[in-house]
Amino acid sequence: MDEFLNLLRVSELQEMWEFWCNHGSRAPAKKLELVDGLRSAIHDEPTVRSRIKVLSDRPREVLVRLVRCDAYRGALPDLLAVNAGPQIEAYEVEAAARALARRGFLQVAFDASRGNRETYVIPRDLGETVAGVFLEERRGPRDVFTLEGHLSSVAPTVRADLLFAVGAETAADAAVHDVASAVRAALGPSPLANLEDEALHSALHRAAVEYGGILPRAVFDAMLPEGSTLRVGKSLRSRLESLALGTVTSLALADYGIDLGGETVVLFRFVTEQILRSVVVGAAATGRDPPPAHLAHDRVDSARVDLLTDLQQLLDIVAESPLRVTQGRSIYRAAQHRVLEAFVFHEDELADRERIFNLVYGLAYGLELLAVDDESRLRLTKRGEHWHESDLTDQVRAAYGSFLEERLLDGRDFHVRRLRRTVAAALSDAAAGQWLPLDHVPFLVRNDYFGALDEQGVREQYKNRFQYVFTPPRQTPAEVADGLRDWILQRLYPLGVVEVALRGGVPVAVRATDLGRRLVRGEPVSVPDAAPAERERGAHPEKPLVVNPDFEVILFPDGDVNEVAHRLDRFATRTKSEEVQHYRIARDVVERAVVKGMPAEEILEFLELYSRVGVPQNVAYSIKEWATRVTFVRQREFVLLTALTPGAMDAVLAVDGVQRLLVERLSPTAVAIRQRITDWKTLESLRALGVYFRE
Repeated sequence: MDEFLNLLRVSELQEMWEFWCNHGSRAPAKKLELVDGLRSAIHDEPTVRSRIKVLSDRPREVLVRLVRCDAYRGALPDLLAVNAGPQIEAYEVEAAARALARRGFLQVAFDASRGNRETYVIPRDLGETVAGVFLEERRGPRDVFTLEGHLSSVAPTVRADLLFAVGAETAADAAVHDVASAVRAALGPSPLANLEDEALHSALHRAAVEYGGILPRAVFDAMLPEGSTLRVGKSLRSRLESLALGTVTSLALADYGIDLGGETVVLFRFVTEQILRSVVVGAAATGRDPPPAHLAHDRVDSARVDLLTDLQQLLDIVAESPLRVTQGRSIYRAAQHRVLEAFVFHEDELADRERIFNLVYGLAYGLELLAVDDESRLRLTKRGEHWHESDLTDQVRAAYGSFLEERLLDGRDFHVRRLRRTVAAALSDAAAGQWLPLDHVPFLVRNDYFGALDEQGVREQYKNRFQYVFTPPRQTPAEVADGLRDWILQRLYPLGVVEVALRGGVPVAVRATDLGRRLVRGEPVSVPDAAPAERERGAHPEKPLVVNPDFEVILFPDGDVNEVAHRLDRFATRTKSEEVQHYRIARDVVERAVVKGMPAEEILEFLELYSRVGVPQNVAYSIKEWATRVTFVRQREFVLLTALTPGAMDAVLAVDGVQRLLVERLSPTAVAIRQRITDWKTLESLRALGVYFRE
């Protein structure tokens, strides 16, 4: 640009001044002042963007075609040969080029190597700025968040420079997919390994691990040392793009329900994934990364199927003693405290009593197990009455389905709801027993989603949902990742789908449980029981119980004990919820199990099946005795029909209309019928026999 400006006459510079720098003052008369002012304006990207906006269609189109040419240099045939864009004639190109030259966008030169043909040239530094402006206008989510999108959006010369910089062995004009594969192969498992700038290496590593590769430019700049040239202008963007690591963007995603919050640093998805993967398996190949955070935990929390146990506890309490609720369907505090006393969920940093109660209570409504009657009391629905009969697989799947579809009233779950199933699948796809940093899966799932916003039709779905909302909700990238992380901790963990590792009470890592993997894959979450004769007595994972003579039952965490715990909760009370769980068999709990269809024989068979040392004789005797104390009494509502003599009753029962209503003959002169006799034909038949009704 300096060379270009110095070649112009003062009058030409003054004309350019009117276009670039006119703020109500006259153009300077001295060339040095003109050059300094124009240089400052033309090197300022916002100024360039604002001046491009005032260009008419033809000059703008010529500018677009020219920045696509090699070295921003092209003759008339080159510009006419560009297929993209509207049709344009030769005379329109020439007129537009001269208008752009007067305004300082380009220089009209003559190329001796091409027969002294008229050629149009944009100064390189201005060309880079103009190309960046046009690129930002054309770029969509895929172009910003994915390597393939970026490669398809840049000019062939830029793509060639990128391939040379990373040492990729492929042609610049090859298919985008092949070029992207070559770039990934060239960068290898440690995309940051070739960075000689230690400060930039550290900042990019932090950007991936702490922010998932998407963060505000101001936050990233704060990671760089004071005075770094990368904190100024487009140098950071040029550096990232030239090395195929990422980009810097001001992409507007409001129509998608996403707020980037201004200029944003973005690492391409594969770069973030490789950095996060290096954290999972250990220090990266460069040896400069911090130790894996997931290795430093001091406790592991596993919920197993406690949530479903507490759900059944709530249903049992409602069935035994109806609870009054407010108009807002909230349980009164005293009743809530009584329900919490029966819960077995282990309270800790991840789940306090209030949160677990709200989760269980909300799940009961979400699964339509509870309803409110006309007297504002909770009652069981038909499904709630038979919920205990469902096997563990059906119960877990029902709760999981409810958590997948759960919605927030403010609509700020628009993106999170779409990604929940993907998050669960990604967790279950990890190697069995492998710990993943808590943010690992939310970051990668979010980044994949951002790169495919257009392919998934997110813009149209967002507009359709919030078209009548005055201020539609929008989420930042950090809020989307936070929402997914919270769903893992507040829904998947209580359901037993994941275990959580904590350090100092703070969750740092997660891993899928056996139950979680089977659930997500659509497999039964419990293994069918083998017959007792097929099992040998002994201390191995298939026999995790010890039944003591004092009626205490100890459940050891040997293998997958979810089904054992689920069935044990039906006839024993949990007294301790830790790694090793303790239960106590008591009369009232056994009686309740018998009432719900689990006889003493089934209870004893279950204990024999899973007990390492058998069932003590006194325990077996007491269970049988308690079960025999249960007596069933039927309660039904009928209409009592009586007559003065047995003969009169025989005559009444001979009428077809009465016979159809008969339930039971209680005595020679009394019968029970289903309802009052109101049918006129039946009444006529009785009157013909001389039979009339009297209260």
